[in-house]
Amino acid sequence: MDRFFKQQSEFLESAPELEFPLDSRKATPRFHNYALPQEADIEAMVKGSHKRSGGTKVTFDELVSKFETLHPGKVGVRQKIAEVAARKCVVVDNNDGNFIWLQWK
Repeated sequence: MDRFFKQQSEFLESAPELEFPLDSRKATPRFHNYALPQEADIEAMVKGSHKRSGGTKVTFDELVSKFETLHPGKVGVRQKIAEVAARKCVVVDNNDGNFIWLQWK
């Protein structure tokens, strides 16, 4: 065990040092395929500044649908969106009763 975990191990001398980006947004995009959407991405989608948002207001179902398209087959996307929306969004009605939009607080 010591040869792998001891600080002065000869095996560690030739091992490359791992470096991870401090900001996960700078990580290689392929890693994001395995993660749930980040709160910042959800915020951008609600505000219309996300590159896939279309720049329009979204309903909760549209928001979920967009992220399910971005993360196909990923379990927990709807639950993550619901949790973030409950904490960070308010529902805005456009007074005709037909559309209910999410607005970031």
